[in-house]
Amino acid sequence: MKMFYDNDEIYLISKLISSNNITLAYRKTKDYMEKYPNDVGIIPTYVKILNLKRLYQQAEIICRNTLKNIDKDDEMYKKILLSLGITLSNTNKLDDAEYILNKCYQLYEHNRYYIQLKLADIYIKMGNKNKAYNILNVLNNNNKDSLLKLKKSILLIEDGKENEALNILLNIESNFFNRTNEQEKNFYIGKIYYNKNDFKKAKIYLKNALGIRNEVHYRAYFLLAKIKYKSGFIEEAICMTEEVLDYNIFGQGLFFIIDLYMEMREFDNAKKYIELLDDKNKNIYTDKLLVLEKKVENEPKKIIKRLTQIEKFNKRYNIK
Repeated sequence: MKMFYDNDEIYLISKLISSNNITLAYRKTKDYMEKYPNDVGIIPTYVKILNLKRLYQQAEIICRNTLKNIDKDDEMYKKILLSLGITLSNTNKLDDAEYILNKCYQLYEHNRYYIQLKLADIYIKMGNKNKAYNILNVLNNNNKDSLLKLKKSILLIEDGKENEALNILLNIESNFFNRTNEQEKNFYIGKIYYNKNDFKKAKIYLKNALGIRNEVHYRAYFLLAKIKYKSGFIEEAICMTEEVLDYNIFGQGLFFIIDLYMEMREFDNAKKYIELLDDKNKNIYTDKLLVLEKKVENEPKKIIKRLTQIEKFNKRYNIK
């Protein structure tokens, strides 16, 4: 099976991706696929772009459909299968992603280190710290590897060992990091400083985590919104949180903005977002809103009750 009919065009697309020009890379890739419809070699690149554009369902469909038409012994089958596993991980279909990546691990001979790191990511997301630690300990013979140190620090953060993680992150030599790895490093340093209430340092690192519109970018932006709230800029916090709602991977953004609107007594806006919740949380928040609306009717001075509401809000989000 012939792949890469036009190597110069493929090289150009790769350069566009690395320079974060995803829109042009997407257009160039679509043009390439129309010109060379039988070149399946472009599929992993195209799927990567779709992931960066958060078109996960489309990426998954293309992977699955292409895999049906490729011999399992073909080298490209393994590459597209790996692309599928990464896509499933990005959409938090963690059980399926784990299955696919373990299958890739069996098929690959030379790319196993990368696959193991991806599996460690999945286990961290699952909250399965033991499996994550087991993988990273197996890879520990390459202790100088900056990417391995990054993954270990993330696991330490999840395990509540933030000071130890911070020490590792601040001393990682990231000369060989790609942009996404650099974003991760900055995000987790910023997150640790945020948890320490050192917002000045947190903002520096969180802003450096912005860039490629991936999960890390939006997590960093959400923490910057929370810093705005804690600094007293509630309306700006709302605007920033609204921007990340479409990429609400971890669920907190929706709850956060509902509480912000309830705090500001903008009940109509709060109701709009409550409607987006699942049935269980919708009922919980509807009840909370009804109680709050009744309280507001009897508020002689809004500012006094608002301070009480802020205290409750701080407690919910562990804000001191």
